[in-house]
Amino acid sequence: MITSHVNGDGDAIGSALGLARGLEALGAEPEVVLADLPSRYRFLDSAGAVRVIERPSAAGDLEGRDLGIVLDTTDPERTGTVQAALFDGRRPLACIDHHLADPRPEYRYRLLRPDAAATGSLVLELLDHLGVALDAHIGEPLFVAIATDTGWFRYSNTSASALRDAARLREAGVDPEPLFTRIYESLDLGRVRLQGVVLDRMRADLDGAFIWADLDHETIARSGVPRTDFEGLIDPLRSVRGVEVVAFLTEPSPGSWKVSFRSRGACNVRTIAGRLGGGGHARAAGCTIEGAFAQVIERVRDEVRGELARARDRGAEND
Repeated sequence: MITSHVNGDGDAIGSALGLARGLEALGAEPEVVLADLPSRYRFLDSAGAVRVIERPSAAGDLEGRDLGIVLDTTDPERTGTVQAALFDGRRPLACIDHHLADPRPEYRYRLLRPDAAATGSLVLELLDHLGVALDAHIGEPLFVAIATDTGWFRYSNTSASALRDAARLREAGVDPEPLFTRIYESLDLGRVRLQGVVLDRMRADLDGAFIWADLDHETIARSGVPRTDFEGLIDPLRSVRGVEVVAFLTEPSPGSWKVSFRSRGACNVRTIAGRLGGGGHARAAGCTIEGAFAQVIERVRDEVRGELARARDRGAEND
């Protein structure tokens, strides 16, 4: 059984499907079971192989599965509705992840490499080790995993290794253009309109070094856009000249705010998120904060202000 985190992104979905197809080529019988499957990535599962579990009770009995594999997270809680059935102690578990996190005792097998650009790159490395011959069927979701987590090869994690992985997948028959079109240029009308709301609620803070926007619970409900389709709403905020840190705050349930951070400079947003109970990467991280919005944004602003000051002090020392 293969699973990943809730609100799956391209790396989570692509890694899961790429691993499953690679294992199938070896004669195994993997099943991808997820808490959700965002609409922008459903085209990758044209055969309907992914089982989406909407409620924990619907996960059923996994006794027939002799191994559970968790991708792109080490946190059992982030597997959502799959957690209770998978982490029941009946089978060994493996974890493949590129986030900086402590190895969890739940996993017998671990492939944890924070230096990897994407979990998809680690899956590719594993399939190489197992002797799987690449083709477009296996390579397409893995290309999506690597390309989306590197911002289509624009972000700072676009390593030489990531580009070599992408080149290998291209040689295996993967065509990047239709993948980009399906992911980024085939959005629902409601999702495009919601992007306009985010831009309208964008605010500049800390002399323009900090840009943030919010979507409260009522606005989210009125939009009709599922949370799984929120990926990318933060991206235009990063385009403002002079911005160093971006935060996008959403309220999936009243009083509970999910905060996504992005960094364009030397500021480490993993440190900011960590101080607020979350984690992630140096340039992309997140956390959840309970409370009224005024108090939440003030906490976020204070942590951003402090980390910006520390980043500037480090820069002055290096100079």
